[in-house]
Amino acid sequence: MTPEPDTMPAGKTAIEALRLMEHGRYRHVPVVDGGRVVGIVSRFDFSGIELDRLRRGNRSVGETLMAENKALRQWIRKRG
Repeated sequence: MTPEPDTMPAGKTAIEALRLMEHGRYRHVPVVDGGRVVGIVSRFDFSGIELDRLRRGNRSVGETLMAENKALRQWIRKRG
């Protein structure tokens, strides 16, 4: 594990997270809010149609994490 990894503030756009991962050759980036880790984004989180949407929009990393958490909760409920 990297002792002091680069991080992304939750308010940054998801495309900025992708750019950081590309530039740093990272697969994952911790997302922080108020100095606290609130999630981790990976290249996989932004694949397919979502990646296309990100390129056209300015969705924040925090919004992306919330959407993914909501989708995961819905999936868990369905599997119930």
